[in-house]
Amino acid sequence: MLEVSAHQGDGMQSLQSQLDGHISVFVGQSGVGKSSLVNSLLPETDT
Repeated sequence: MLEVSAHQGDGMQSLQSQLDGHISVFVGQSGVGKSSLVNSLLPETDT
């Protein structure tokens, strides 16, 4: 388990290294930050 913050950038590099080369899915209730994580990891992607 990784503790990350898309807004502060904490742990994002560790998360990116864990996701590289894999297909990943983010799931959770509305408003928990799924889109924020994706936008931070892939700023060129429109979510």
